Amino acid sequence: MFTGLSAFPMTPVTANGVDEKGFNNILARLTTARVDSMGILGSTGSYAYLTPEQRKRVATLAKQVAGDIPVMVCVGAVREGANKQVISSQADSLIKISRIWADFFPANTSNQPI
Repeated sequence: MFTGLSAFPMTPVTANGVDEKGFNNILARLTTARVDSMGILGSTGSYAYLTPEQRKRVATLAKQVAGDIPVMVCVGAVREGANKQVISSQADSLIKISRIWADFFPANTSNQPI
């Protein structure tokens, strides 16, 4: 699973929430290119501020579009409860952030944009 190209696509959002059509278009291009795996809801961006329902929908869409390509759903969130809900989504694997990174990048608990 962790060989070759692992793509981490952006999750496009609008004022109304996740842009599902735009997200599907991004994933379709990656699927056509035959990336080796996809990391969804991770790296940088506003994914941590999506509702649990939006995050689960994004994970489900990714799995549907990816077909046989492994999907990794990152579970970083502002609250631990949100992490647990996303973990139950349709991910092929989970990525655990080491304690070193957690200490280096302290949580923004003020609920304000950084």
